[in-house]
Amino acid sequence: MSFIPGITKDRRHGPDWLVHAIRYLGVASWAILLLALILVEKARPQLEKYLDKTMNIQLRQSWNLEFIRFLFYLMILGLCLSIVGFAVNTMRMQRRTDEYRLSLIFLGLISIGTIIYCLLTL
Repeated sequence: MSFIPGITKDRRHGPDWLVHAIRYLGVASWAILLLALILVEKARPQLEKYLDKTMNIQLRQSWNLEFIRFLFYLMILGLCLSIVGFAVNTMRMQRRTDEYRLSLIFLGLISIGTIIYCLLTL
């Protein structure tokens, strides 16, 4: 039975626990993406600056594989989180006002792309 203004009574009391869970999964997905960006920054080869050149300081010329490995596992976690969030979001799509969380979809796409890139290059 759907709500018809003036005829039926609206018995909804606000968002249920699934809506809150989807919201928290979205926040967790942004935290995972932020951590992934920090890991990429730490893992990339160091750039040579003027002071490094004049002081003859040796810099790392290759990617740090420990950070890349941690990034790979983090993206697997992000993909699992995205799949669970998307499944809960799909299960919750009952009202016309319900919508898919784009952050979970973006996390899944970025995770898949990063996993494929890590598998092909390393």
